[in-house]
Amino acid sequence: MISPTRSRSLASIAGTSLFTGTSLFSGTSLFTGTRLFTVASLYAVASLCTVASSAAAQPGAAFGELEFVRDQAVRVVAGARSIEVRAGTRSSTAFQGRDLQMWSGANEHGVLVAAMTRSGIEAAFVPIVDRVPGQARRSTIARLAGDDWAPVGAAIAARPDGFAAFWQEANVRAPGQLYRTFIARFDPQGRPIGETGEVRARWPMADVAYEPGTNRYYMLLYFGSPQGTRLCGVHVHGETLTSIEHPFWVSHQARSIEDARLVRDGARLFAVYLAGEHINQIFEANVTQGQWGQDPPVAPVQHGVLRPGQVYAGLVRGDAVELLWAPF
Repeated sequence: MISPTRSRSLASIAGTSLFTGTSLFSGTSLFTGTRLFTVASLYAVASLCTVASSAAAQPGAAFGELEFVRDQAVRVVAGARSIEVRAGTRSSTAFQGRDLQMWSGANEHGVLVAAMTRSGIEAAFVPIVDRVPGQARRSTIARLAGDDWAPVGAAIAARPDGFAAFWQEANVRAPGQLYRTFIARFDPQGRPIGETGEVRARWPMADVAYEPGTNRYYMLLYFGSPQGTRLCGVHVHGETLTSIEHPFWVSHQARSIEDARLVRDGARLFAVYLAGEHINQIFEANVTQGQWGQDPPVAPVQHGVLRPGQVYAGLVRGDAVELLWAPF
């Protein structure tokens, strides 16, 4: 089985665009995350922006993700005025609005896009029929957190029976608090099912994958210190939504790690992420297992530089990840 991942990129990468934000771990700890963004109500959380998301705060900039619907490459692009799902030369508008933040996931039927809008958290499912994107079907995701909390990031995991959309919220009055993490379920056609739940995992989230054989989720997390950032993993039970173990280290430390995404191949999990001097070099690491306090025995593999106007995806071939590239 070859499982593609999707990855966000910028239409332009200027310098490092790096910001280390308020501690979520201890009085001295810092973190740098991805798929986090700043909203007006998040004034107390000191701009939780990164390279992967800062483009949306810059008028006219664009960023995107590359998904696969069966063997069809689908680009999900957030521009200054809308979020578009593109397949070949055809396009469908998932959302309209200025400088929206988005996250996406795909199954054999289409693409589910989650966006943070003025109304809160919304989802749009865009079916792909005969290799053409259809009309988006939108729904609002119910939030459990109160007015003192604001969404800061999301991830979508495809499941055999649909999707699971995760998002995290930060306390706008006490930014030192740990995040709260929530989950909403969708059927294979992107229709909401069940009620919103809360996940007992509170570190900054990079991506999530569902492991059908064990009915659990693998959460890829960021962990920061004054010395830098590394990736951690933790499993969450699919029913109780509780963490199964303490998070474990799955990457070497870097000055900054951003836009980390998961690539699943059966029971194996790989992460592709941006790091390096300008946070635009793509690295790969096997994140299936790890131990807290110990660096992985194998150094990460470097795949090159993310170019302006590109999105990429990873395919597992053998024991490594092959990258596929596409323009917006």
